Amino acid sequence: MRRIYAARRRVLIEALKPGDGKLYRIDASPAGLMLLLHLPDGTSDDAMVEKLSAQGIEAQSLSSHYAGRKHAQGLLLSFAGFSDDDLKRAARRLIEAMT
Repeated sequence: MRRIYAARRRVLIEALKPGDGKLYRIDASPAGLMLLLHLPDGTSDDAMVEKLSAQGIEAQSLSSHYAGRKHAQGLLLSFAGFSDDDLKRAARRLIEAMT
């Protein structure tokens, strides 16, 4: 399963590269079943999650996982239960929705 998840993670990272550095910064940590996109300063991850949800794209806000006062802004994306084609399609839709 590790190889399958690692391959799906690589597919998602590659599909998200067109927005990397402009709309978000991809956190390429090699572990876990979710991918983190750090959002630019001043961007609300909760507002972005709502915007994406209105377009049928599911993401979790990074800030919702914080207990302290300072909340980093980012999006958590799941990739484990999706096909390569689904991930590529979702990445294109996410980039379009964020622009």
